[in-house]
Amino acid sequence: MGLLPLEFSDCVLDSPYFRENLRAHEKQLDQTSTDIKGIIKDIQVIIPKFIELIFIKIPPAVRQLQIFYRSALFSDVFAND
Repeated sequence: MGLLPLEFSDCVLDSPYFRENLRAHEKQLDQTSTDIKGIIKDIQVIIPKFIELIFIKIPPAVRQLQIFYRSALFSDVFAND
């Protein structure tokens, strides 16, 4: 459903049309807020599961190489200080 624009002239007049239109906008904002909160909850569940899946799929030898590479890279960076 498309919302009608809120017109300043209707706001100044405080017409019943404006109040009805404003209620429709508030209702849509509440629904949008609820939808966003639901998406955030879903993401908070999905991301840890995704990370867990990545660690299951990556062979342990590859993980060890990644850890070694990162430690070697950072040791070179901090050794120059």
